[in-house]
Amino acid sequence: MRLLFKTCRVCCEDLIFYDMKNITISIVLSATFLIFAYLNLNDPDPLLWVSLYVFIAVVHLLGIFNTYFPIPFNLSSTWLKFYIVISLSLLAYGCFYIQDLIIWLSASDKIDLVGKMKSEKSYIEGTRELGGLFIASASMVYQYLSQK
Repeated sequence: MRLLFKTCRVCCEDLIFYDMKNITISIVLSATFLIFAYLNLNDPDPLLWVSLYVFIAVVHLLGIFNTYFPIPFNLSSTWLKFYIVISLSLLAYGCFYIQDLIIWLSASDKIDLVGKMKSEKSYIEGTRELGGLFIASASMVYQYLSQK
């Protein structure tokens, strides 16, 4: 009986640690995307990027509470499909920027990507936006794997 109790206690402690780790990562990801949204306020098209990054931040916060909803509201398979749809949508939208990435890869001066934030070359802005979409998509893959 004591062995069973010790085993259950260890399992519960591992589960609590696992949940705290996922909660912490989700909060950090949410805060990161809120910072991305703030940094995009001076972008040439701020409405698109600020709303996209705020949406991703909210999805990460909702992912924290997904496992704690009562049974009628805990539609985990729906949430998992939701993460996949968001991730694939972000990657599909990123396809519009692949041409900018190819131009940047063939350019001689690659330091421009992390240089001035106001770039004179449109392909640099497109490459940065592709990077943001890739990061957002990767974070949705993390949410999918952590909820599975």
